[in-house]
Amino acid sequence: MKKILSLIALAAVAAGVQAADWSDTSLGVTYGTKFAEPYGSTNISKNIYTLKHVSGDKYGTNFFNADMLQSNGADPGENTSGGAQEVYVVYRRLFDLQKITGKSYAMGPAKGMGITAGFDWNTKNDYYASKKRMLVVVRLG
Repeated sequence: MKKILSLIALAAVAAGVQAADWSDTSLGVTYGTKFAEPYGSTNISKNIYTLKHVSGDKYGTNFFNADMLQSNGADPGENTSGGAQEVYVVYRRLFDLQKITGKSYAMGPAKGMGITAGFDWNTKNDYYASKKRMLVVVRLG
């Protein structure tokens, strides 16, 4: 769990390195009883705790989302008597090329161009043990 919190803290610091021109941060709690898992469990109850942050600065925008999911015993955790725990983190940084270079990249209906970089990170302590690690770099037009 310390590694998870360290990763979340690192992403939050990275998002705040540039002074934001605007930002919005929220915490959320969701509860549901009709969740299912791909390997057969249905009618799983879950508590989902969410931290979201979005901001913009002189170079572009940041998006950060962290969800912690706590299942009931219908989705059992590995080596525990309770339900599984899962953490899913998404971070994206859009670099607006017009803001960075001062040149216009407008063409047709597109008003600009940018480069998006970020990552998806996930872990879950159940039998399946999902462990997503994905780096993202995309050029947008």
